Amino acid sequence: MNKKTKKILENVLYPICVIVIIFLIWLIFAEITNSEFILPTPFQTFQEIGNLFSSGTFWIAFCNTLLRTLLAFLSSFVIAGLLALLAFKFKAIEKILSPFISIIRATPTIAVILLFIIWTNANIAPILVSTLVVLPLLYTAIFSSLKNLDKDLLQMCKIYKIKNKDIIFKVCIPQVWASTYLTVSSSLALNLKLMVAAEVLANTTKSLGGLMQGAKIYFEMSELLALTVVTVVLALALEYFVNLLNRPIRRWL
Repeated sequence: MNKKTKKILENVLYPICVIVIIFLIWLIFAEITNSEFILPTPFQTFQEIGNLFSSGTFWIAFCNTLLRTLLAFLSSFVIAGLLALLAFKFKAIEKILSPFISIIRATPTIAVILLFIIWTNANIAPILVSTLVVLPLLYTAIFSSLKNLDKDLLQMCKIYKIKNKDIIFKVCIPQVWASTYLTVSSSLALNLKLMVAAEVLANTTKSLGGLMQGAKIYFEMSELLALTVVTVVLALALEYFVNLLNRPIRRWL
């Protein structure tokens, strides 16, 4: 088997096989339960997805959740980057931040969601929750990347009196991105899942989580599963999008 064929198998056929197996298991259990109020079949679920796609309410909810997710991710990424940079430059700040990051990482997500729902409102709470929960992951990844920068290369840049701007944009940022982009892509998908979970608990109107909450209340299992499938596909698409951008970004850097 040549490398090209192997790559096709790994990137296309294997994922398709996994999806087919999942749907077969889903179909078997749906036939066993024989009740759309317990577990609708994949066909009923995909029919409901078609109904959702023809609904303006769904697309408003979809866009709102996606925008909140991107806003929360960008906020956590920028804050994590600034904190990691400060911790890298100043040892005292690293010592101060370390227990705070550990506490945030150890705090149950459900507790964070409930507290922010009480302190803020249903529209703001999901953004704050997603930002706070993802922050430690991004901070740890960026800080570790900064600590693992090629010291010999940086020393050589100083010897040859390379401009600080060139050191930052042509040495530091490319190395940091190369070691953190996988964390970035997975964090973006995680951000979406946290966002939807927070929207469900906060009963955020005009959101995917709000639609899920409504489907649960009215026992619309087909709609609930359809919204779940859409959320999973969107999370995978966001992760794939970041990975797809990795090569052109690295060329640009």
